[in-house]
Amino acid sequence: FHRGQSYSDTDKLDLAIADYTRALALQPDDIDVYLYRGYAYRDSGKQDLAIADYSKAVTISPADADAYFARARAYSSSGKPALAIADYTKDIALKPGEFEAMYERGSAYSDLGQQELAIADFTRAIALYPDYADAYVNRGVSYSATGKPELAIADYTKALALKPDDADTYYDRGIAYGDSGKSELAITDYTKAIALNPAYAQAYFNRATVYNNDGKREFALADYAKVIELTPDDADAYVNRGDVYSDAGKLELAVADFSKAIALKPNEPNAYIYRGNAYSAQSKLELALADYTEALALKPDDAVAYYNRGLAYSAAGKLEFAIADYTRALAAAPDDADTYVARGLAYAAGLKPELAIADDSKAIALKPDNARAFYNRGISYSSSGKPELALVDYSKTIALTPDDADAYVARGELYSAAGKLELATGDFNKAIALKPDDADAYHQRGLLYQKLGMPDLAKQDLDKAQALGYH
Repeated sequence: FHRGQSYSDTDKLDLAIADYTRALALQPDDIDVYLYRGYAYRDSGKQDLAIADYSKAVTISPADADAYFARARAYSSSGKPALAIADYTKDIALKPGEFEAMYERGSAYSDLGQQELAIADFTRAIALYPDYADAYVNRGVSYSATGKPELAIADYTKALALKPDDADTYYDRGIAYGDSGKSELAITDYTKAIALNPAYAQAYFNRATVYNNDGKREFALADYAKVIELTPDDADAYVNRGDVYSDAGKLELAVADFSKAIALKPNEPNAYIYRGNAYSAQSKLELALADYTEALALKPDDAVAYYNRGLAYSAAGKLEFAIADYTRALAAAPDDADTYVARGLAYAAGLKPELAIADDSKAIALKPDNARAFYNRGISYSSSGKPELALVDYSKTIALTPDDADAYVARGELYSAAGKLELATGDFNKAIALKPDDADAYHQRGLLYQKLGMPDLAKQDLDKAQALGYH
């Protein structure tokens, strides 16, 4: 037994196990030997054999707290947190002031997603040992998981006071700051984590995400590049960098990154959707449709893929296919206002204004400040011979988005048709002030000037409209 301990101390675990086994042949009920052989099995990565030895120790001595504790840790390492909790609970009952068992049980509760019980145990552990930084860290993680980032931040801050050079805790606090909307503090913490651990790829990744959300694309691109340098097989980094390139209009670079992500993770539907979006933005609709279709083959109920494929079909003039995809998207996500707006547009383009009105009305019910739905419904009301309803919708559009030149033009046309020429003039003037290159606004104002008997002004506006490309 003693030689086995010496072997264990020098990491000669196979020799230690052999000696413990010989000792048990001589003393088959020696609990200490079972425990130590269990430790050696544990350190050798043989958790099942360790659990068997700890269980034998428990059978021999049911009141031995150390045996329950050892088996609990082995259960945790084996991904069996419920069994671990039962053993930690037994250990705590035998040794009520056992700080470590309380802390470990909290971790097991956290692994099971039972965060409130985890918080309670971490709090008891902190009461028993106020200077244990990891207890504050883990309680902070549980607070974050329950949507309490401010409490998490307080715990991470306490942990850093105890362990000021812990990169992981700066990283965790960075997440909590981000969840609290404090992006600058999040960036500061991720930067500190990186200073402590320059190879901390996930800290670069998270900092890049915050930079991008704050509109600092160049910083985000630099951080994603660093992630890729450190972890070249990180498909998510390629997807995110591709998304930044897309937002910056660098579509070829975006496509290259999405393609790399697909090569790394060919069964991940989101990369196909993102690449499809980049292809759509380049008007490469067949490639976009192929990518959306591949995404749907991988995830047949993906509302986003159906919606985006519907947009591509609409752009290609295949309205029936588009409507079918929007309908499938709504089956998967029935409360998505944007999909109703898109299907409404397809119905309107297919000369089905009543169906378009129904979809825009549904979008408005779901999202009452949806200016685009009001505008589109106004167009459908107008084409259906309901100008008064159209006027109401255009006015609502303008109230929601006062800088929408198209809404002023549309409302101005209706005012002009109704003989309300002064109101029409005001709307066309406003549209041109907002959008000085709006050919339609100049054309409509030119026609209005003709009605008002102002031929010189009419010619000037109609010529301007033609110069801007009005046909």
